Amino acid sequence: MCRILSLSGNYKKERAALIFRSFRKLAKDGKVYDGMAKGHRDGWGIGSYLDDNNVFLLKRPTNALIGKGFKKTVDRVLCDKPNVVISHLRKASTGVKKKDNSHPFYRDGFLFCHNGTIFNSINIPLRSDFKKNIKGQT
Repeated sequence: MCRILSLSGNYKKERAALIFRSFRKLAKDGKVYDGMAKGHRDGWGIGSYLDDNNVFLLKRPTNALIGKGFKKTVDRVLCDKPNVVISHLRKASTGVKKKDNSHPFYRDGFLFCHNGTIFNSINIPLRSDFKKNIKGQT
């Protein structure tokens, strides 16, 4: 399963940066089910509410430990002093490594993540206007 971190409220940038550094380490060492390779290396994403009208969202289908993208994104987001930050490290149980399968997702003003897999989701009856909004495989 994936790992999700959310910060909300008034927090010190230095403390939040430390929390994100610890969270990022789960990409390498995060606990998973027996028989699976440890870590959460199949993608990452960070979203934040900058104010009532502006949302920041960046997702990548890469390991958060490789390169400086995750760290630079955290630094940028924390400089903006958002009220809410949502971050995600992906451990793929279904779907390929691609941006659309990394969280958070954004729809109609809401940033959100989920944890877990709905197997055989193709068999869930949905109205066509809901189906057309599905972007990823997760």
